[in-house]
Amino acid sequence: MKIEKWEGVHIDEVFNDVITQIAPKGKVLGVGDSAFPHAILNMKYFHDHPVEEGVAININKPDLGQLNNFNVIYCNGHDVCYEDNYFDFVYTVMMLEHDPQFWLSVQEMHRVLKPGCPLMIAIPGFVGEPEYAVVDPRDHWGHGVSCYQNHTDCDCYRFSPDFFEFFALKDFDNATVYHAMFPPRLIGVGYKPKDKKQ
Repeated sequence: MKIEKWEGVHIDEVFNDVITQIAPKGKVLGVGDSAFPHAILNMKYFHDHPVEEGVAININKPDLGQLNNFNVIYCNGHDVCYEDNYFDFVYTVMMLEHDPQFWLSVQEMHRVLKPGCPLMIAIPGFVGEPEYAVVDPRDHWGHGVSCYQNHTDCDCYRFSPDFFEFFALKDFDNATVYHAMFPPRLIGVGYKPKDKKQ
């Protein structure tokens, strides 16, 4: 799996640049996104390239509504209310660290994503000391997930690139993990294999 540093002025620009590189079209699902101006669904790419069907799901009722041609509906990421292989692009940004059972949300994202289509997961992570290059053998990548109480009871996970390689993007095609900022934000992108139905 490729691991690359993504240079960017601000993390919102990094997210928009990565999404622009993916260039999603068709039916898009944002897991944990909201109807607020800072939302991913309100980024420049989606203003410049309206999607066929834009849906975001959230379990916080104040986050529901409509924004930039997306409907933000009440739905739990552990049981996404759409059929298998429905969406052309699925993303989640800075949500999984708040999900006590994040693996259920990841499995559902896999299920509703069409084969051959991209999945993007952005999470807070750890990649080693900032003075070392990302390919430096002195870096300690960890073993997937670190659990601790951070800001609140429901902000408890931090992830390493191994999370993508051995779970979230395992067996996905062209999987790449970008990291930006310090402390790092990890952005994993991969394409569901065309022969994988769920």
